[in-house]
Amino acid sequence: MSCFPIILIPPEVQGIQSELPALPIFTERSPVLSASEPQPVDFFKAVIEIALLIAGTSLIYRVDKNLGTIVLLIGLGAIFTYQHLRFKSYKQRLQRYNRILAGYFTSLETYARKQAQHESKVAVARSPNRLREYRRAKLLELLKQVSSNNRVEDATNITLSGIKSDFARVLTQYFPNSTHVGCQVEFPDRSLTLDFAYIDPETNLHIAIALDETDEPQGLLPNEEFDRYLLDAGWVVMRFSAFQVGRSPDSCCKAIAGLIDELLGDRELIHKFSSVQDLQSHKEY
Repeated sequence: MSCFPIILIPPEVQGIQSELPALPIFTERSPVLSASEPQPVDFFKAVIEIALLIAGTSLIYRVDKNLGTIVLLIGLGAIFTYQHLRFKSYKQRLQRYNRILAGYFTSLETYARKQAQHESKVAVARSPNRLREYRRAKLLELLKQVSSNNRVEDATNITLSGIKSDFARVLTQYFPNSTHVGCQVEFPDRSLTLDFAYIDPETNLHIAIALDETDEPQGLLPNEEFDRYLLDAGWVVMRFSAFQVGRSPDSCCKAIAGLIDELLGDRELIHKFSSVQDLQSHKEY
């Protein structure tokens, strides 16, 4: 069972459609407050120091009471002197801390501004328009190689059946400068004849458009091998059923325009089909 339209895209083109542009790198580091708020007197530290002093001098006191008393008094004097100096220098230390704090907040604002700018650049890099532009540029570079892989020649004196003849007329109407009917693609080891081809002279996008008519005999190659030749050469393959082409040729052309828009972001082309109904899928057993 086949569900039409069948769309086959070369792996290289599929890879581009999921490729993402490189994101700008944010190298700024978040600022860190390098100082803690000063206190007039560090009571907790003073208590700890006194406790350690008493514990140490008690050992000395057991050996020599006088020496233990002297060490205790000197230690207490040193502790109280240190805390007194801290109390006297508190205002100066607080001013220095406030300057550091003000610098920290300034750095924090600068960091937040740069981070917001970075996030804005990331959003732009991942925006639909930017992705479309990036992928289009990559695809155009890839498509330059398609014409060097094979040669396309338009067939002469070709006779088309009724349904193909009608479809050729509709294709030419919508894609006048890009439609090729019954063209022949030359490969190094064989040539393939296509029902129709869309070849954009500007972008070099090659789309093989095939009409599967179940009541007609198979060609020289099975469809799978036929398609593989084209895919390996960079062609996109699009197959419609005879039912779709016979009943909705305009919708088939809209599906082709939709594929072109998906690959190249050609919104102008798809807008021409705003009044045309979307193509309904069709299953053949």
